[in-house]
Amino acid sequence: MTITVTHAFVSGVADDPAAAAAGEVVPSNWNAQHVVTGASDTGPTGATGPTGPGGGATGSTGPTGPAGNTGNTGLTGATGAGSAGATGPTGAAGNTGLTGNTGAGTQGNTGGTGNTGTTGPTGAIGGTGSTGPTGAAGTTGSTGPTGAVGGTGATGQTANTGSTGPTGAIGGTGGTGGTGNTGNTGAGPTGSTGPTGSTGSSGFQLEFLIGDGTNLITTGLKPTAVVNAPRAGTITGWTILSCDGASPISGSIVIDIWKQVYASYPPAVGQTITGSALPTVTSAIKATSTTLTGWTTSFSLGDIFFVNVNSASGFTSVKLIISYTG
Repeated sequence: MTITVTHAFVSGVADDPAAAAAGEVVPSNWNAQHVVTGASDTGPTGATGPTGPGGGATGSTGPTGPAGNTGNTGLTGATGAGSAGATGPTGAAGNTGLTGNTGAGTQGNTGGTGNTGTTGPTGAIGGTGSTGPTGAAGTTGSTGPTGAVGGTGATGQTANTGSTGPTGAIGGTGGTGGTGNTGNTGAGPTGSTGPTGSTGSSGFQLEFLIGDGTNLITTGLKPTAVVNAPRAGTITGWTILSCDGASPISGSIVIDIWKQVYASYPPAVGQTITGSALPTVTSAIKATSTTLTGWTTSFSLGDIFFVNVNSASGFTSVKLIISYTG
């Protein structure tokens, strides 16, 4: 007898070619029809019932005899060549097994002491500690005894006194001379008056040197050009001369003059004496003027004069000369 068996569950997993080639069972083997061939004992045929009368109804079929014994299992079919199914999910991790008993081996011998390591480098020297407080001063020792006074030296010999010289004789008093006769008074004529001498000069000058002859003159107060008036006087004019060596240089300059009494020294711009007619040189080597419009011309003995350069170009050294009478 031949029986064909097909599993109700069909695997959708593809066969693994390597597994199939190795002869392993693959999903397609599961899905294939399995043919079972074998012999089965047939149960005894039941007795044929009596034939009924002709024309009569067919008698009922007798009961089916008991089923025969199941035949032997047929041979296992060849392994199918289907591909291996996909690997199923990893199962949950099993519980950790109990820890085994601790071994009872004897303790090993203690290892020998290792060699001593090399000495590390010497650490840095620490800072010097602070100086301790000065100890209390010791008690002054008692004064030693005074040494014995030395003996007095021998007295030197007294020098001999010189003999006294003889006293000189007193000279006699001279006689008084006689009084001479009084001479006659002269009555000669008075001499003629001599000619009148020429009048002496009354002109004087104050001189101020400005600049060093090397560097160009700059503006401002020139404290090295200071003059103390040697007498009282009245200013009559001024002169400016270029002093740049043997060949004076042409230039321009404007000079202001300040005056102050000694008690209020130094002067300032408020003590200017030049008014509106300041000493000026314009593109030349010299200039002079007696026009003193707005000037304070009088001054006293001991007054102090300063000069202030209001503007300058070209010059390295000039001399300002103030003329006055006194």
